[in-house]
Amino acid sequence: MFNPLLFRFRGTSGSGGALSGVGGDQVFDFEDSGQWYRTHVFTNTTSQTLTFETLPGSSDARTLDVFLVGGGGGGGYSENDWINPSGGGGGGAGGLLSDTHVLNTKNLRIYVGAGGATGAKGADGVESKLVNLDSGSSIFVALGGGGGGAGVGGNATYLGGTNDWYNGYNSGSNGGSGGGGGRSGAGGTATQPVSAYGGSGNSGYNGQGKSHSGQPAIEEGKNGGGGGGAGSAGSGRTGGSGLSYNIHSSTQTSATFAVGGVGGRMAQNGASTGAAGTNQRGNGGTGGSGGGGSSDGRDSGGARAGGNGGSGILVVRYKIDTPESS
Repeated sequence: MFNPLLFRFRGTSGSGGALSGVGGDQVFDFEDSGQWYRTHVFTNTTSQTLTFETLPGSSDARTLDVFLVGGGGGGGYSENDWINPSGGGGGGAGGLLSDTHVLNTKNLRIYVGAGGATGAKGADGVESKLVNLDSGSSIFVALGGGGGGAGVGGNATYLGGTNDWYNGYNSGSNGGSGGGGGRSGAGGTATQPVSAYGGSGNSGYNGQGKSHSGQPAIEEGKNGGGGGGAGSAGSGRTGGSGLSYNIHSSTQTSATFAVGGVGGRMAQNGASTGAAGTNQRGNGGTGGSGGGGSSDGRDSGGARAGGNGGSGILVVRYKIDTPESS
């Protein structure tokens, strides 16, 4: 797959010198085949600025490589039904976007999305975005991942027709990548637009419950669906795969971003809390696993929380004349 954060810079310095920016949680200068580059990495979920001293005359010299991932969705709670325990859906990964931008302002605002919190239905992740500070307009937006659907709700009254409890509460939410469904809820769909060099999101998988014969509202407990990832959709309990990028230089090890959260399992004996998505990667949180009942019918597990979604990241890279950091 073409990776704009690994290939050699497309522009040339041209007239008017080169860019020099200030801002970021980490700043790296590196050399590749005789050319120097600077990378600004933003990971803090409070807003920050990236300020450039001057704007070179050449549009090639003002070209930025931009990589961003939204916050991952939170995993859904499990059901504590001792007869039919059900897992919560895994959170969807934050949308992943990689593109270029010709700078026409000295002042940029950076927002890195927080991960969504776990809940009965997991909360959606927060978008990451690059904004023109002078005009207020968004340049790039990586959407937050959809929250995982709730595993709870086995004893709701069947209303007939559209039932918001099952079609909404148990369904995974739409997002950069969709959240997995809990119980028998549908997986969420991906809403991240495709960008020039890669904009990725995939759907979450449906919850794997099924109705008892003649009792449409009382469903057998099952595993929650996996959340979608940037590389693939959720499948069964398994969260969708992420994509590997190297955000520093071509000589360093790549990291995997935007992995979908795992759906919670049906646990007849013993419940478990879902794992949180990795911060600064935009991964979805894992759904909680269902509580099991003891042999005498007493609830020995209880509903368990899913994991929170991981926070996102935003990276800006451009060509420089000489290094100023190491």
